[in-house]
Amino acid sequence: MENFDCKVLWIDDEPNILEGYEYVIKEAGYTPLLAVSPEQGIELFKEEVHDIVFVLCDFRMPKMSGFDVRQAIMSYDDSIPFGIVSSFVTKEMALEALSLKVCGFYDKPIDIQQIVELIKKESAPRKQFIKENRIIESVFVEESHAILDEIEPLLLSLNYDRGNSDILKSIARGAHTLKGSSGCLSSNIITKYVHKYEDLVSGLIKKELILTDEVYETLFKGLDRIKELVSSVVTKKLRNYKIDDIIKEVTLDFSKYQFEEKIKAIENLKEPIKEAALGQAPVQKQKESISVPIFMLDELSTFSGEITVIRNMVNKIIRSLENKYIDNKEIQGLSELFDEMHKINGTIQNRITDLCKVPLSGVFKPIPRILRDLARDLGKSIQLEIHGENIRVDNSLVLVCSNSLIHLIRNSADHGIEIPDERIKIGKPSMGTVQIFCTENNNELQIIIKDDGKGIDPNKVKNKALEKELYSFDELNLMTEQQIFEIIFSSGFSTASKITDVSGRGVGMDMVKTSVKSVGGSIQIDSILGKGTTFIMRLPKPKSVLIINSLLIKCGDQCFAIPQDSILHVIHIEKEQYHNLVQKIADGFVIRADNTLYPLVNLQKVLSISGFSKESKLEKYAEIMEILIVQSENFMYALQVDEILDSEEIVLKSINSCFNYKGIYAGATFMGDGSIGLILDIKNIAELSGIKSLSSYQKNLNTEKVFSKILKTSEEISTTQNYLLFHAESKSIFGIPLDQVFRLEEIPKKQIQMSGCEEVVIYRDAIMPIYVVDKILNLKYNKTELKTQKDVISVIVTRNENGYKGLVVSEVLDIALGDKEYSKEIVDREGISGNTFILDKNVTILDMKKIFNSKQNVDII
Repeated sequence: MENFDCKVLWIDDEPNILEGYEYVIKEAGYTPLLAVSPEQGIELFKEEVHDIVFVLCDFRMPKMSGFDVRQAIMSYDDSIPFGIVSSFVTKEMALEALSLKVCGFYDKPIDIQQIVELIKKESAPRKQFIKENRIIESVFVEESHAILDEIEPLLLSLNYDRGNSDILKSIARGAHTLKGSSGCLSSNIITKYVHKYEDLVSGLIKKELILTDEVYETLFKGLDRIKELVSSVVTKKLRNYKIDDIIKEVTLDFSKYQFEEKIKAIENLKEPIKEAALGQAPVQKQKESISVPIFMLDELSTFSGEITVIRNMVNKIIRSLENKYIDNKEIQGLSELFDEMHKINGTIQNRITDLCKVPLSGVFKPIPRILRDLARDLGKSIQLEIHGENIRVDNSLVLVCSNSLIHLIRNSADHGIEIPDERIKIGKPSMGTVQIFCTENNNELQIIIKDDGKGIDPNKVKNKALEKELYSFDELNLMTEQQIFEIIFSSGFSTASKITDVSGRGVGMDMVKTSVKSVGGSIQIDSILGKGTTFIMRLPKPKSVLIINSLLIKCGDQCFAIPQDSILHVIHIEKEQYHNLVQKIADGFVIRADNTLYPLVNLQKVLSISGFSKESKLEKYAEIMEILIVQSENFMYALQVDEILDSEEIVLKSINSCFNYKGIYAGATFMGDGSIGLILDIKNIAELSGIKSLSSYQKNLNTEKVFSKILKTSEEISTTQNYLLFHAESKSIFGIPLDQVFRLEEIPKKQIQMSGCEEVVIYRDAIMPIYVVDKILNLKYNKTELKTQKDVISVIVTRNENGYKGLVVSEVLDIALGDKEYSKEIVDREGISGNTFILDKNVTILDMKKIFNSKQNVDII
């Protein structure tokens, strides 16, 4: 209903009649407030006065009449229309009603339709007033919170620079603005209180008052009270405060704080602190932002994902048309327009993703105040440094970050940082430091909380765990130091000797772990006794709609996607070499690559997928084994797939658990041809296959020795590496170490453009220069023959911190295993590393970094 949040109060001592009145009020579109006695009616009026638009009262009741009720509530608020319900009206009643501002008499028994219309008519002005007042109050509360959020860090920084008049003036300006804007309220309580608070700050600016610890605490208590008063505007409880009582909190005798010796004491009170500790006085800036409902951003993000899917489909159609109609200028124009649209769409998607995020600075706002109050209560001196607070994160992670950070900061302050005397005795500065570092890594947010306190004593943790019977003596002896540290996250566990207001119940750290795990995150502890403790919290970015780069692979006849961030290397192995590189250890297999033995997982077996159909794989792939070296968190292993298809941007969508076989899918996506593809979860595949995390190899001494032996054996055996072999126009066979190759591409010549004297192509939304291998090495080749070649060129793509670069070759031959050590005797030019024998042929090994450093111009056509 339009007026459902406004209320009509009806007072009558006959409960049966009130039931009918409830229906009448609802018909008028308001919420009914019903009182069966005058006393109850007066109390309801006082409680709900801000929302009441009309009062109706029976005239004749025991103890009090309708006029008596009106008289009682007028002293509280006489602006609300008041009507009398009576079966008779005398001249004397009418005259008294005028003096009491009664808006009218209504017959009893009532005419329902008539009384509904009367309620609507009489309540209309009051309803409009409430509507306008709520808008004003809402604006006031929003602006006041913004001002208070600016004042609090100013007060915190003032503690370390108590003579800074600029900070005091900034606080005074904020208080003065808040006082002025509070004049829009019907109550003057906030105005009077802030005025008195402003007097304190003005006294400090004029040197009439000295900023002692007592005055400093008064400023904070006053700020907290102002916050409370502002919040009470929303809850409609502002009237409950008595200004004469609360204003005493910020009333001080200035003469008590003007002794010269106190001035000197204040000047030397605090030791110097780094600027980063709690920040300098922030510069007030004009706010240029609007509030947007979260559901609208979620919808926008979803539509953005759908555009990406359609874009991939259109891209495949255009490329197909290009190959079919090579000389069609309209299709060429369409392709160029699509490339431009692709760039703009990518930019829009990035902006939409940023819109759905909020800065971490909002999470960190209460932390300095919490740490300051905590340090004061514990008798400690602690400074706070925050780095990376401007990183923006998804709104769903804000609550997790907020709850976890508060408990971790409290833990560092209570259990970590020593009291000043203890720190001085062991050669530390009296003031402890707590640092917070925020970074983004791939698809996760990483928050590090580090202190320079006494660290965690593993023996103390063990003893407490035994005392609480959480673990046995034998179990604790088998644990690594990291696993012992993680015991502090156990429910009910605490190393505190007694329960205090800060800690001792063993709830906070358990809550941190639960909160982090609820979003699929992890938390790690590193601690050095006497040096300090570091908590590393990793939170994955939400995957409701996430656009990621992926590698498309085939297993059997089905297509799957693997996030490229999880792939370390791609290895192509011939069938003959496969049996030499793969070894059986215990119940599983390992593969030797890059001087390391990786556990080998066959994706077909994990997914229980049968082999290929006759038509599903081309003959040229039959003798090649495709291996991916993958990593996720603490898991690193080799994954054998049947075929590598392409790399593509995909939209990750969450899927219901009933479709997620043993949790091995991270989500689903629409492929470029419109079909649905599943995205593999590298971590869960490892767990399902029985692969242990890297840290678990150190569970006990025996396991550690076994693993070290395996790695040592790998280093001794592996003296080979994979090379990409290719022909150049000079007919020589060249080789490039496979780890220097990003991709192999075939690019139509018509896509080549000029940039100054260099030829370039648009590749993955970036400009990629391309170089002919013979030209860049200054080798002799038949330039005329090159011009008459087919309409596409073979390009080996490399990638470094500066972007992509392409090397044009005549023909890609093979991927083959060769010795890492090769002869360097025949090196006649820059860019050649040496020669080796691979597949009984002489191969010239190139160094891609040196080749591209020569920066020769390319001449392809």
